[in-house]
Amino acid sequence: GGLYVAGTVSDTIISSGGTEYLFDNAVASDTIVSAGGIEDLLDGGITYGTIVSSGGREYVSDGGAADTIISSGGQAFISAIGAASGTIISSGGDLVLIGGELISGVVESGGTLVITPGGSATYTSSVGATVISASMLVESGGALVSAIGSSSLSGFVVSTGDVLQVYSGGTTDNTVIGSGGEEQVQ
Repeated sequence: GGLYVAGTVSDTIISSGGTEYLFDNAVASDTIVSAGGIEDLLDGGITYGTIVSSGGREYVSDGGAADTIISSGGQAFISAIGAASGTIISSGGDLVLIGGELISGVVESGGTLVITPGGSATYTSSVGATVISASMLVESGGALVSAIGSSSLSGFVVSTGDVLQVYSGGTTDNTVIGSGGEEQVQ
């Protein structure tokens, strides 16, 4: 079934086969997207405090997601003019930027951030996010991948055991490579 939201909803659980559509500047808070569930942000939809658990998916194509936690096995996709801030990518979780923007967040050990052409990940102090050091913290075992094309990374901290891969056409700026960290430019 599907829940079409043009107003405000809170404390929603989206289970297998269920989809929550947020459009027309709708707002959802404290949503749990469980296995087989989908949360889809369209036309200015906004979420606060979503948890994407194993097997769940969140799509942000035209809207914003704040303070999302992507758990192990969970996936989030940000495309077009979508944006996310305060995102935590837990071990086994995936965040894919397909032309979208990640303003701030933490990639924990085992978490993966994939930035495809047109996508960007940066920290903007005016957002008021509180992220360690300058920008994005990648904890031990995390992976940042900048795909071929016009991808950009700014202000990242790459820690011990982490690998930052920058492919042809990708750019980095103000990146800190800590002891044991590695940056691969291809």
